[in-house]
Amino acid sequence: MSTYLKNLTILKLGGSVITDKSKQNHINMQTIQRIAEEVSTATSTVSLLLVHGGGSFGHPIAKKYQIHKGWYSPEQKIGFSETRRAMMTLNKTVIDIFLAEGIPVVSVQPSACTLTNSGRITHMDLEPTRSLLKFGFVPVLFGDAVMDISQGIAILSGDQIVTYLAKELAVKKVIFGTNVDGLLNSDNEVIPEINHQNFETLLKLAKESVASDVTGGMFGKLQEIEPLTKEGKEVIIVNAKKPGIIEEVLKGRKVVGTYFTGK
Repeated sequence: MSTYLKNLTILKLGGSVITDKSKQNHINMQTIQRIAEEVSTATSTVSLLLVHGGGSFGHPIAKKYQIHKGWYSPEQKIGFSETRRAMMTLNKTVIDIFLAEGIPVVSVQPSACTLTNSGRITHMDLEPTRSLLKFGFVPVLFGDAVMDISQGIAILSGDQIVTYLAKELAVKKVIFGTNVDGLLNSDNEVIPEINHQNFETLLKLAKESVASDVTGGMFGKLQEIEPLTKEGKEVIIVNAKKPGIIEEVLKGRKVVGTYFTGK
């Protein structure tokens, strides 16, 4: 394995962190700015790959035109294009803020290098991303509207991108930055550790409370996390809206959150 991949970490910034989902096309500028500052202090100790969600940019348009259900009407062409444009707009803002902090981020457009089949990735050209990592850049991918072999069009979630990259690039750690302290139990208390014994129960609970976005909310996230834990990846869900959390977890320090183990 190449040296630059030995400590590779994926940081996924959820759409609920970088946008206000209650207001269409509203970016949480101050939150992104603070996270960029925290990341800048940790990039010297870790090779990093960023992925972000769509939040109030991609989801409302994709839902309106039912992009996630596949092609069924010519009217979806405009919806597909508008979804793509919205995600590029959001991604540009993230890129601009991180660049201003001196972080060498480079946008990698998923729809230009990925094909799905029934909504699941069947091919993603990762050679450009590998080369970026090799030279010390921080690739930034994002949830996107993509072409699909069997259903024509599809929505590719940031969480699915994370799962694919973690497998193909031999990622060591995956950090999901959300707007909650971790997975919560029925008493709204953080579940500090999830293992094989309690994973299935939590998956059922999450399915019953699926968020109203086109990527399945927390249930979709757990579905993507499960295969990672089986491969022994370190997976952590933390609250990226709390100052200092991202910096601490990137530096390998214990923080409040949910830690997934393969035990």
